[in-house]
Amino acid sequence: MYRTAFCAALLMLANTASAKKQSAPSSAWDPAVAAELKAQNEKMFADLDAGNTDALTNMMSSDGSIYDIDPNNVPVAKRGAAEIKAYMDQITSEMKAAGGTVKTNVVRNDCYAVAVMGYCAVEFDQMFTSGGNTMGPMKFRATTVARKVDGTWKWEHWHGSWRE
Repeated sequence: MYRTAFCAALLMLANTASAKKQSAPSSAWDPAVAAELKAQNEKMFADLDAGNTDALTNMMSSDGSIYDIDPNNVPVAKRGAAEIKAYMDQITSEMKAAGGTVKTNVVRNDCYAVAVMGYCAVEFDQMFTSGGNTMGPMKFRATTVARKVDGTWKWEHWHGSWRE
């Protein structure tokens, strides 16, 4: 009887020790995962500068949202993949029609993430060139929220506004 109780206690202790060794999901920020998200932000701005709207919209969640300011300084709210794609295509089309280009300089890109979600606070300057004339730098800030879907970061939320 004592031997059975002793063996049962040892098994419980071994199971408890092995359970503690298994890594459970953590709520602590993970710098390596945050670096992935930071790289995703940098890719997003590179695609924006290149006018690559397909890459931009592929980064968005199907039910994501954008809160932005259009070229006329009018607030914009777009929700869902179709609205976001139409908005990005419109901006790119207008820029191309005017012979315009954009160049983004990311000034600050602070990202915090865990394995499945994260957010970034970004400050960036943009120069717009059209017809040989350059405007800017225009100074903006943005917040982005992303989640991992099937191993890929997808933006759930983008909010951009004037920094200065």
